[in-house]
Amino acid sequence: MKVIPTLRNYVKKGVDTYYCATVQIVWDKLRDLLLINDIIVTPNQYSQELNRFRYPITMLDEGRYIAVAGLVPGVFDIIESEMMRKFGEIKVDVRSIVPGNTFYTAFAYLNKLLRFDVPFKEYADSIVFNSNTFQVPVKMFGYNAHTENEVFIYKFNEALALRITTMTDTIIFTKLLYANTLDTLVSEAAVVRNYGHKLEPAEIGKVAIPYLSFDSSNEFPEVCGPILNAVPYSIDRFIENTKFALDEYGVKLESYAVIFGSGSAGMHSVEQDVIFDSPFLVEMYDNLDTKLENPYFVYYVQTTENMKVVDTINNSNNN
Repeated sequence: MKVIPTLRNYVKKGVDTYYCATVQIVWDKLRDLLLINDIIVTPNQYSQELNRFRYPITMLDEGRYIAVAGLVPGVFDIIESEMMRKFGEIKVDVRSIVPGNTFYTAFAYLNKLLRFDVPFKEYADSIVFNSNTFQVPVKMFGYNAHTENEVFIYKFNEALALRITTMTDTIIFTKLLYANTLDTLVSEAAVVRNYGHKLEPAEIGKVAIPYLSFDSSNEFPEVCGPILNAVPYSIDRFIENTKFALDEYGVKLESYAVIFGSGSAGMHSVEQDVIFDSPFLVEMYDNLDTKLENPYFVYYVQTTENMKVVDTINNSNNN
């Protein structure tokens, strides 16, 4: 499992890779705090890519995120006040993460709970997930031929895309071959939806999606050190944590990123099965993003690392 700070960073083949917008948002808040367009640290790809873009935060539901930057300790009070106002509890204890002698802190938090209108069903039999190097039986959920959820399925050549829309958000699954950036994969997924054949209900057979779950904590030492164009500020640590879970009831995503440091005051007639049994892309968009251009979460699944692997392969893959 690997996290990358932007959609344009390299994706290693055969390794599950995800991006969450909290990393870009917290970087943007630090830029605003320091009143600079770019944060210049020791030259590296991560900082260069983060400086190229700002996440359009207006494309997110204001009640589901927090983005704050300021001086310690006052910024802690603002973060906690915002969490209580929006979520009714302190979701992340930033005071326990950031040392007391820190000068500034930038913090971004995103909490999304997408409930499917009607729960899908869990398949009793396992289905084999195929990568280039292995075949592993995993647990999946989905439906046969009909669902009451708002679902659209597209087919473009051999690629398949499944779009599920809830009251607040949209989640898209697309079976795609490897590409070396998530940005490229997201663009290829858009081609499937925009130019593919939309399957009619009579054309759809079995739909199956693997259960997914992970809790990933990471740091970005590549962008730590003195901020060369904002002396005497420095980035001491850049921390990211993301929890993601997908099952027949919906999707839960909770992610935060924190930066702290020092400074100074200054078309087919037969039924089409849609089974995600080989590498696929997961994208999540707030429904405010009507053009589906700014995903707040992207996950390219290439392995069974975060799936429900079963011990033995069942003889039948159908209910």
